Amino acid sequence: YQLANIIEIDNTIFDSFEVILRPGPTFAGLEQNKQINRILSMTNNVKLNNNSMIEQIKESDFVIFNITSVGIESVLLGRLAIYLSLSNVIEIDSLDGKADKDIFFNTNNTNDLKINMSTILKLTKKDYSVLLNKQRKYAKNIYSQVNFNNIKNTLN
Repeated sequence: YQLANIIEIDNTIFDSFEVILRPGPTFAGLEQNKQINRILSMTNNVKLNNNSMIEQIKESDFVIFNITSVGIESVLLGRLAIYLSLSNVIEIDSLDGKADKDIFFNTNNTNDLKINMSTILKLTKKDYSVLLNKQRKYAKNIYSQVNFNNIKNTLN
């Protein structure tokens, strides 16, 4: 419900964007549906669609994520990611101690989110690529290629 609260604080936050909201698998159910309906009632720029996650990422200029893997997957598919803290009690930070949060446009409030989205849209192709490569460096450490020799040595 934190994303709904962010939009409630500033319902113009996404006015310059076409936003695809992807319901998360973590909190599926009636409460999530209630919050999605709340979001949709506050802004016309947020839409739901049934496309696959990969199709949604490819349609995006950037991806906003929290504790799911979609941020990492977007980086590996060539889109910058913004990490948005949506915690209101206990922070579950998937980047903590694992990545330079500034590389992921670490965002803790409405104003920072506006600034980070605007910054990404103003990047030159070269600057976008430089930042994407920094994010990819982190992502590749999470999703690395399988090393069959290591597996074989471990099992022997």
